[in-house]
Order: sequence, then C-alpha cells, then structure tokens
Amino acid sequence: MATRQQGRTTKYPPSLGSRTPVPSIAAFPVLLHENEMDLAYCSIPDTQEHIHPYIREDLKNAKMISIYCYAKAVFNLEKDVLTSRADEIRDLNWFDDEIIRTSLAAYCASEEEVSRSALFAKLTNRVIELARGALSGVGNTYPVDDFCFVEHNRAVDRIEEHEVLGAVRRPNALGLRRAVAHQLFTKVGKPKKKVTLRWTDILLTLEFKGFSTMSDRFDKQRKKRGLVPFNPEGTKATERTNKKSKTVVVQTAEDKPRRPKKAKKMSPPRENILAALQERNQYPSLSGPLTPELVAVDMSIQVASYALELLSCTYGTRSHCLSMSIKDDKLFLWYHDASGIIYTEDHISMIDNFELFAALVVGFACCTPEQFGVLPPSVVQPHFPYPRNFPPPNLDESTLTITDARTKGDVVVTFDEYLFSQYMLVGKRTFLYTIETEPVLSKQKLIMKLSYQVTTRKEEHRLVDIAKKAGVPHLPEIHLWGDIWKLSDGAREAFLTNSDGRATYEDRVLRAIVYTRYSSIKPLFSENCLLIPVMVDQMLDCLHDLRYKANILHRDISVNNIMYEKKGNYYNFVLIDFDMAVELLKDGASSYTASSKHRTGTLPFMAYQLIDDAYRATITEPQEWRPKRHLLCHDLQSLFWVSLWCILVLFQHFHTKKGQENIINLLRRWESDDLNYISSYKNVLARHTLREEGIPLLGPPAALRSWLLAWTEALSAAEHALCSHCLAIECAEVLGKEVPPFDEETMGGTFSRQTLKDALTPYMPFKQISRDAIKMGHIEPPSNEEPSVDGITKSELTKEVVMEKPRRQTRKRMRPQDQVLDAENDIRARLRPRRKLT
Repeated sequence: MATRQQGRTTKYPPSLGSRTPVPSIAAFPVLLHENEMDLAYCSIPDTQEHIHPYIREDLKNAKMISIYCYAKAVFNLEKDVLTSRADEIRDLNWFDDEIIRTSLAAYCASEEEVSRSALFAKLTNRVIELARGALSGVGNTYPVDDFCFVEHNRAVDRIEEHEVLGAVRRPNALGLRRAVAHQLFTKVGKPKKKVTLRWTDILLTLEFKGFSTMSDRFDKQRKKRGLVPFNPEGTKATERTNKKSKTVVVQTAEDKPRRPKKAKKMSPPRENILAALQERNQYPSLSGPLTPELVAVDMSIQVASYALELLSCTYGTRSHCLSMSIKDDKLFLWYHDASGIIYTEDHISMIDNFELFAALVVGFACCTPEQFGVLPPSVVQPHFPYPRNFPPPNLDESTLTITDARTKGDVVVTFDEYLFSQYMLVGKRTFLYTIETEPVLSKQKLIMKLSYQVTTRKEEHRLVDIAKKAGVPHLPEIHLWGDIWKLSDGAREAFLTNSDGRATYEDRVLRAIVYTRYSSIKPLFSENCLLIPVMVDQMLDCLHDLRYKANILHRDISVNNIMYEKKGNYYNFVLIDFDMAVELLKDGASSYTASSKHRTGTLPFMAYQLIDDAYRATITEPQEWRPKRHLLCHDLQSLFWVSLWCILVLFQHFHTKKGQENIINLLRRWESDDLNYISSYKNVLARHTLREEGIPLLGPPAALRSWLLAWTEALSAAEHALCSHCLAIECAEVLGKEVPPFDEETMGGTFSRQTLKDALTPYMPFKQISRDAIKMGHIEPPSNEEPSVDGITKSELTKEVVMEKPRRQTRKRMRPQDQVLDAENDIRARLRPRRKLT
C-alpha cells in the first residue's frame, strides 16, 4: 500500500509495530554529507501562514454556546438587559443614521475583505459614539474610554523568543486604544509604512470572510422598516424603458453590464463556521496539512491563530482573549483561555438584526481591563493602576502576595525581568520572571514560574519533594509556592455548566512556584558545545532515578527545562518544570488522567512515537482511541532532540545565509507542521539519515559527529527490538504459547541509562566527575592538559571551522644534502648494499 506525499511515493514499513506511512530517505534531503543543507523541500514561503497542529485539535474540542450566555459571561449582561438595549437602539433609529447608513450600504456592496474591514471599523466606532450616555447602563465615559475599532491588514510584530515558532499574522481589523491607533496612521488617515504593532497593544482581533454582496438584502430590510431604499454614495440612478412592458425601470451604476471577472476558487459558504467540527470525517485538517486555500477560507483557524499569538506574546499579562469573526453579514464571537475555545452558535446579522449587533458592539466598548483579559488587580497588583497602564506590556514592577506554607507568613513578590513565555493556546502556558521578595527568602537570585495547571494534578513542589527524599540528583531548589487564581473565578464560571451546576470543562488554576535562578543552557552551549554530552550524561542519571527511585516521569524534556549552575570548575545541570510530571502507580500507569488528547511534552523535542500517537488521535473516533503510555524511553529520546536542536540553532552562523534560512524553516516545521509529517520525518532522521548520509556539522559541533552517530545506533536498536517483540506476540498467538516478557520502559533493555552510557561514553569529550565527589563538595581540579576530541583541542575548534574531510598532511621536501638516512629504518637501505655514510 502506497501513499503520495509531496510528489514522492511512500510505503508502509514491513515492521509490525507501526502502520504509519514512513517516507523514504530520499524524501528528506535535509542532512546531507555536503557542508550546506539542501532544505528546499522543507522551505515554507513567506506568504503562507503556519498553523500550529494543536490549534486543529483545540478547534475540534471547541464548545458552542448561545449569544446570551456569552454576553452574561463576558459582558456581565443578562438576556433581558441585552434585549432592552436593542429595543432602545431601535427606538433611537440608529439604523437610519447617516454614517451607519452609508457605511453599511458600502459594506454590503463590497466584495473585498480589506474594504469591508475599514467600513466595519467606521460603522462600529459610530455605534460606540452614539451609545455614550444614550443607553441605559452606559455612562458618558467607558471603562477604557478611548477604545475603538481600526482596520489593520498588516503584520503584527512577534516577540524575539518566538521568531522560529511563531508566524506572521495579519488581522483584518483590531480593537485598540485610540492613542495606539493614532500611531499607525498619518494626519490624513493613511497608514504609516514603518510603524508596526505589538501583540501586547491589541485588545480584540477581527477576521473577515466575504463570499457575496448583500445590497439587495440591505434594500429589502430598509423597505421592511419603512425607509427609502438607499443607493451607495457615488452611484447615479438612470432611467431606461423596458420595450416589452413599456415601463420605466430605475437602473443604478451597479446594474450596468460589466466585464466578466475571473471566477475565484473557494469553498462554498457554511452557515455554521464550525459545522465540520460536529462530524470528524468532514474536518479538512484532520487527514493532512492545511493548504493555503483551506487556510484562506476557514476563518475559525485564523481566529484561533490570532489568539495563540496574542496569549503567547503578552508575557503572561492576559488570562484570556476575545475575538470576532464576520462572514458576510453574520457575526460570531469567540473566547480563548487555557481551558479551551468557546464560540457562539447563533450568528447575528448586521442587516436583519442590526439592533442586537449594535448592543453587542456596545458591550465590547463597556468591557473593563479584566474583561479584556488582564489578570485581576486583586491577584496581580500593577505598578500603575488600570486603565492608565492598560494594556500592560508585561508584569514588570507588579506585585503578588503569597502565603508561605512553611512559615504561614505573607511574602510580597515583585516581578522584575521577563525571561520566557510558552508558545501555546490551550494548556499550561508557562511564563517566567525574575523576582525580588520581601522578606528575603534567599541570598541567591530567584525566579518565579507561573502556569495554568489542572486543579486535579498534584502540585509541582510535592513531586520535587518526593524525588529529593528518594535521592534523585540534579533537581531544583524550591523556596515558595502557592495557588493564585482559578479560571472559574472569572468568566469561566458562567460557561458550560450542567443543570446540577457542575462545570463541564477542565478547570485550571494559576500556580506560582519560586526557584533558585539557574542559567540557560543555550548561551553555555553556544560557547562550548562539548558540554552537550556532559549534560546528557547527568540527565540520564536524573531521569533514571526519577523513574525507579521516586516512581515519577517528567514527560516534558525540552531545551528550556534544563538549566545549569557552575560550582567551581564543575557544571551541574538541573531539571526544572515538573508541571507535566506524574507519579506512577505500582503497575506503571499514571495516577492522573487528563481529558485532553494533547500529548505531554514540547513538540520539537517529543519522541516520534508520541507524535505519531497524537496524529492517530485526530483521525480516530474517541471511543476507539487508546492513548500510548508515556514511558521512560520517550524522555530519554527527548535528550537526543534537545542536543540536535542546540547544535542546529546555536551554530547556524557557520552556514551560509541560505543554510541558515533552511535551518530556521526546518525547526519551524518541527513546531507547526502536520503531526504525521513531524513523526515520519523524525523517525527517518534519527534512524537512517544521520547514520547513512552523514551530518552537516560545521565549526565546533563537528567534534560531536561520532557521539551523535552513537545515538542513532541506539535508536535503531530500540526500534528493532520493538518490532521483534511485536512479531513474537503474533507468533505466540498463532502457536498458543505465552508471550515472552518485554520491558517497554527500556525497549527490552536496548534503550536504558546503562546501554546509552555504554554507547555514548567512548565519545565523551570531557571526563565526568564522580557523584560522590559532588556530594562531598570536592571538585576535581582542572587538568593542566587541555581536553581534546579526536586530537583537536577546544581552542582549535573555536578558532577555525572543522572541515568535513580531514586535512591531508604534507611534508616539506628536503634537499638531498640535508637528508640523514637511518640504515635500520630506511627501506632503501634494505634494498641495496650497505655502505658507510660520510
């Protein structure tokens, strides 16, 4: 059985352990023996937007609610209050307001999304202006008084940390503060070319999709209301005589025959924007990567992508975000937070139900900073009060009060420098800050990690405490912890409740934990990549002892979760972030079961077996899907991907400009491509390409070639052992014999700490310090002899680029009179009679 992928034929492997089509090695010309990578196959055009694979799953699990439930949760407006506002707007006859009339008529006549977004902004801003002091419950000022809608259609700046992971997004329109909006346009209203917007400035995102004009419906609605049909500005009515009926017919400029336009290829309009979510087989993105055509049509994916960027690039200041999508004249409202995505099932027509539409627009204008998504001031106290400091660019100088569980006293935490923000929409969304505390908890520098954890999961500090008591090395020092705020304390309380009042979603709590500040491994490895094997050696000990001494699996090994501290001449690597860790039962099963199908781990560093299982979850019915257990061997495999990631990213400057672009595209695909592609690519890369085709290592990483090849040999041996076990199971079933025992944690002993150390130790560039010396505090003095790998010292590696082929040694030719021949060693002396040399 064969499938077609990017013009190349792929076949199912003969192994019984997998049924996923694995492309041939030729399909991935990524890591060749030449000095440069040929990643043209993996390149992504700048014009195509990247869709994070988890977004598709988040949308598939999105929940529909009524428009009145949305208004109650987000705007805190009951149904009768919302309908009474709509009645007031009808009595005030806003529908016939000159600006609203002309904007709505031009909107209905337009077919382009850009022009529609500009007209929509003009219309909604007029509604907000008319509502000041004119509607019940609306004062002369709004909580965010200068809130407005702005046509945008330009790229929004990403933060530096997400340059590889994130994508360039161009929302059609935005909700901003007027001071920010004025920076985007000149005095005459033209957009400034060199001014770009940050995601931290955005309060609301809007997406438009147009399929047809609506001028006839607009005229019918005006007639229904007893108003004169309106011609858009700039059109002139003329009279023509119908020869057959001899009647005079009014003809506008739009009715005149035009040159036929080329038909646009697009999917037919859908009344329910997420109707395909109800039927799994009809969802276009489940069976493969999204094409640009599907991306352009499915506005639900665009809206979720905007929310991903907004929540990931705001440095933890937002707990949720709001969005609007407009298909022709139908309005849909969205709510995104760490628990999931919610959207309205009732589409509100701007034409047929204008008053309710205007009441919803006024509801957005009346939102407080907390309703727009910032953390409540009762939880995190901003340095300057809202709305003066709204939206906040980060949590710098904000304060948080936590009760110390050990001393029962209050500790005031002041946020300082921002360090990290996780690229995620639904999930824990971790972010880190350096902090100062009062009273002082430690003489060392401290950091605080905050994340949205499922309330039923065991706290991180408890898992670390269990591991420390069991004698697990390389663990962080924890000084303070506490639960800050639940999502159910906000708008989530009004969403999705049963008749019994019980929540039907997975509630999450914002948990804070204070660590000793360790250093990132990326700057360290960029200066000395020979320490990567040392890091792996220490993490093998840590993960092995976690599993067999403390009965804990970490399940989220990534480049950001491994830190280090330097003690004298010794580098001690530390494993942090136990948010996804679980305590195992006696049978090896997890003590916690999540309702989400998201695989645990950071996608670029996950084992390819788990990514393949996550892909299968998207194409399998819920009642038939059985998740693969996360095992120790998967965490050990993640160490290989962390090492390879560091080598590719931190030393890409040794490649040409084209090679650097190819590396960035490759890493972006590891994060944002189809799960089936990522799994198949990693499988081929780890087991075949690196081993058979060679590794394009330029500069210092060339010294790690043999060490990386030892990894690939271990991965191939583990896969072979698993296939042999699957074959043995089938044979035992046919012959009626017992299945031979097989340890899945270590792939039958082929992928354990000991086997990996035996394979990797011969290629270790530095001598490892014994653990007993660490415990006693004795650090070995540095050797006077400079460490070397394959005869090349560290200083030589950093001075010049290591060539792929060894240099040919040449000897200086000496003159005959300068030569001194040794009769015993010279071969020529053996072939001729000896004579005395004078």
